[in-house]
Amino acid sequence: MRQALLIEDSLEYQLLVRVALADRFNVVVTANADEANKALESHDFDLILIDVGLPGKDGLALCQELRRQPKLKSVPILFVTGRRDPQDLVLGFEVGADDYIYKPFHPEELKARIEARFKRAQGV
Repeated sequence: MRQALLIEDSLEYQLLVRVALADRFNVVVTANADEANKALESHDFDLILIDVGLPGKDGLALCQELRRQPKLKSVPILFVTGRRDPQDLVLGFEVGADDYIYKPFHPEELKARIEARFKRAQGV
């Protein structure tokens, strides 16, 4: 089963993402950048989902750091966030995100966007 890292401080969205992806991913949940970095040291992930508004280091800065790591260059990174400012969206793509999904979202939309990324990567 594929491994996904969810970096999200909201318990509600942690549960929603876990349930939405349960049939395709083992979802490891962290609530901030420090916890995420620890998880990344001990696991290999096929997908990373990040909330922009994290406590401490925000998701934009974290994404930029993650994209500098050679082992994560090809791992899809998607922002799942309540920040709807177009400037945040543009920054998200500039720091290396593959997609930017607004909260609230429908679980089927999340799954479809993720599957589209994997199909494209496989040349399907």
